[in-house]
Parts: sequence; C-alpha cells; structure tokens
Amino acid sequence: MDEKDAREILEQLKQINILTRVNNLLLSKFVLQLQVVRKELHLPKLKGFFRFELLEEEYVELIKEFNKEDVNKALYKLDRQLSENKLNCPHNIKKYIRGKLKNAYHSRDMRAREKEKQKKSRE
Repeated sequence: MDEKDAREILEQLKQINILTRVNNLLLSKFVLQLQVVRKELHLPKLKGFFRFELLEEEYVELIKEFNKEDVNKALYKLDRQLSENKLNCPHNIKKYIRGKLKNAYHSRDMRAREKEKQKKSRE
C-alpha cells in the first residue's frame, strides 16, 4: 500500500467520523422533537417490548398487584412466544398477563400446600 492509498483511507475515515457525528446529532434532535410532539398530543407513555407495547399505567398496575420480576418474566415470555409465532397477540395484554400471573401464583400456592400436607403426613 502506498502513501496515496493511506491518505485516501484516512480521508474516508474522517468523512465517516463526520457523518457518524452528524447522524447522531440528527437522531438526538429527532428523538427530542418526537418527545415534544408526544407531549403536545397528550399521548400516554408506553412500555415497549419487541412485538408489542403496553401502556405504562397498565405496567405499573401489574407491578403493584404482582412482583415486578414476575411481571417482567411474563412479558418477556409473551414476547418470545409472539416472536416465535407460537402465539397470536392477545387483544388485552394487561388482562392476559394478569390471568397468567394469577394462575402461576395459584399453582405455587397449591404446590406449597401439597408439600405441607406431605410433610405433615410424614411426621
């Protein structure tokens, strides 16, 4: 590689660096403008996942009712099932997640009761 090629590569790298900075600046301005438009239109905050979005209010309600880790796991599992086409998107995601978590909690309680019964019967 001669000196001319090295200069050309260096110049291209400088141009890429400048374009990257300009791109980042434009993206940040776009995001800020989008936030302003969202506020002006009074759009609710959304909790975004890969295949669906959930209103932030609904997410907070679910967290108040159930453990945050369990809610996040259920939402992640739903997202994975949707991305793998194993499930059609439910119409009411909050209701769907609430039902799944209630069933899971109920199953845990039932298993805990059975273990207690087995433990007592052994004694």
